[in-house]
Amino acid sequence: MRRAGGSFGGGMSAATQFLSRVLPQSESNHEYDYRMRQTVTIIVGGTILWALALVIEIARKAPTNALWICVSGIVMGLIGLRYSIRRLRRERRS
Repeated sequence: MRRAGGSFGGGMSAATQFLSRVLPQSESNHEYDYRMRQTVTIIVGGTILWALALVIEIARKAPTNALWICVSGIVMGLIGLRYSIRRLRRERRS
């Protein structure tokens, strides 16, 4: 989110910085912007949790099945992220 002066706030999270790059900026319709950012933030958070689970399972020397579950969670999160960003951009244009 941009402040009135045009500069980023000092306390922006990594997810907010990512979103400010990939999603188009607009000064109108703040509720819509909030919904867009909330959706993408949840997907990014879930993908990060799957990656963390993968690291933990590798450290535990878990069976291959558990590793593939984590990998599929990461891949599905990335697909969902791409889909959501494209959908939100398409909604923004119309």
